[in-house]
Amino acid sequence: RLGGNARANDTGGESESGGHRARVATFGIVVSTTPKTATVLVSRKVPHPRYHKLINKSKKFAVHDEENTAKVGDVVYIKQCRPMSKSKKFTLGEVVTAK
Repeated sequence: RLGGNARANDTGGESESGGHRARVATFGIVVSTTPKTATVLVSRKVPHPRYHKLINKSKKFAVHDEENTAKVGDVVYIKQCRPMSKSKKFTLGEVVTAK
């Protein structure tokens, strides 16, 4: 799952790869040390099942960055793509705000 309904945004239409909708979202870069790969941290707040307090859930996604444009702390736009490797299933759309 990609970030929940509050932060993620579906494209609304058909993607190039068939009848599935591609997932797109905007999140912050955590690590960008490996070439052509950046790690994006997706965090969201969900209510605890029993106590109903909001708790933070987070997940890291490996993102393909062809030109190595993303730096640590940047907010980036990512979109779903074909699997590039075992862990990379997203590409870097653009850098929204640079740090």
